[in-house]
Amino acid sequence: MAEGNPHTLSAKFQQSACPADLPIYDSGISPQGLKIPLDKVIATAAPYADVFTYGDTDHHNMNVRGEMRKPENLAALKQSGFTDIGFETSKGLQAWNNAYVDGGLGRDEFKTQIAPALMAATGNEKGEWTKQILDTAEFAKANEMNLHFADPNNGRLACDAAMSAEECDIAETKARYQDTQLSADHAARLAEPAADNQQRKIFQIYGSAHYSVDNGSREGIGGRMVKMDVYASRADYESDKTILKEENDRGVMVGEIKPELVYLLDSGTLHTTCATPPALAADLEQAAAQSPPAFKNEPSTKKLEVSSLSR
Repeated sequence: MAEGNPHTLSAKFQQSACPADLPIYDSGISPQGLKIPLDKVIATAAPYADVFTYGDTDHHNMNVRGEMRKPENLAALKQSGFTDIGFETSKGLQAWNNAYVDGGLGRDEFKTQIAPALMAATGNEKGEWTKQILDTAEFAKANEMNLHFADPNNGRLACDAAMSAEECDIAETKARYQDTQLSADHAARLAEPAADNQQRKIFQIYGSAHYSVDNGSREGIGGRMVKMDVYASRADYESDKTILKEENDRGVMVGEIKPELVYLLDSGTLHTTCATPPALAADLEQAAAQSPPAFKNEPSTKKLEVSSLSR
């Protein structure tokens, strides 16, 4: 980030709504949250986004991304005009999804092809992530939506022999969040009309650290993004700030760009942040007043460790 550059996203946030002295690892969330079900949040925020990012804050806890496996939340994507769904899963698996969509593979055959590559995925010890991908692929196919295995696997070649282990880890982490290729892929998708000639709209489930660093990645999409970081609980949000501070202290500026929204699953509570557009905040307040949610408290399994960054 160029020092003093007024065109960076973080500079724009500071000039408009986010205080210049707000710590990078704090989102400046509203103290009073809104009780609103997730599907209503998606429907209300959809008109404000060409790309909606569901920020998975803990890959170790499958309940976080697994919330988007629920039928009502998947249905909200179709009903809200989303044409594309993206997963933080290797682009190398895309061909198997394409074969499934085209009828060359059945669901069981599709699973057989992708399961080995997903076995080591964080949080997939019981195969829940594989099941979510299969369920979402089936939903997307039935509703004529596009499913993308979107992860370009950036950050793998950021080290060289002259670096120390710590320098190598920092370089790889920074490179991992340099989402230039992911943004370019999304920009290309947005530039093409959907099958029925409607404007494309992308919903992606991705680690929350992505698009939180002021490195130009978010601007590369060329469209409007709404990013919602999703936590199992308020306690997890507070502990995450500790983890992010540790990352910031070692030079990885995660959390520099604030999410527009923060959602707490255990209480069904949505918080706006200093980056939330005022019109979106007003619409969400109205939607919450019209549809108070039912929710079930569940214990958090978040681990307070840097490696739990979903990232």
